[in-house]
Amino acid sequence: MQKKMYILSFNTPADPKALHASLDGNSKIADWMHYIENTYLLVSGSSKGDLYKDLLEAIGNKRFIFMEVDPKTNHRGRLPQEGWDWLEKYQ
Repeated sequence: MQKKMYILSFNTPADPKALHASLDGNSKIADWMHYIENTYLLVSGSSKGDLYKDLLEAIGNKRFIFMEVDPKTNHRGRLPQEGWDWLEKYQ
């Protein structure tokens, strides 16, 4: 399956360190970036549904949004240079 990029943005979880560890240790996530509080960009070859199940477990009953993004489309913002370099890998 082709790798896709997703954005995950959420209310502060009960244990942010545990959430970070669960994302970092998830074998379905090939790469990720986290330069904005409570927001991750995730790259995965797994289905959106499989990742969603994992996220539900990791985030619990907090509100969040999880959706596919296309790094090749027009994007703007304020990130450190490392963030733009990371995005460039997927363009």
